[in-house]
Amino acid sequence: MTNVSPFKGWRYNNELIKDFSNVIVPPYDVITTDEQNQYYEKSPFNYIRINLNRLPKDERYYDAAGSLTEWKKNGVLTEEPKNAIYILSQSFMQNGRMIARVGCICALELTELGQAVLPHEQTIEKHIDDR
Repeated sequence: MTNVSPFKGWRYNNELIKDFSNVIVPPYDVITTDEQNQYYEKSPFNYIRINLNRLPKDERYYDAAGSLTEWKKNGVLTEEPKNAIYILSQSFMQNGRMIARVGCICALELTELGQAVLPHEQTIEKHIDDR
């Protein structure tokens, strides 16, 4: 068994971000180029700038890190005052069926893959290589 623990998460500052639909995006591997452009237009703080920015691959992650640092410094993102384990509930349609799942977001002790935490059964190789 692995050790899990709470941590201080970061979230958008709701004093600055009034409409969260302007800053959230789906997973990067399902976003088309047209959708990417639309997300860029929604807000200068849209998460597309972190998750799937327009720069070449060798610059992409440095730019994303710079944006995150700037957003934290400028108060766009604020750190939670206390450690927590975050409960995540999702409902979505897939192949005509409603899927509902519940999980948690927490700090996790690193171990050898498969030793305490099972690898995702449908991980796509190109996404592993990209990250």
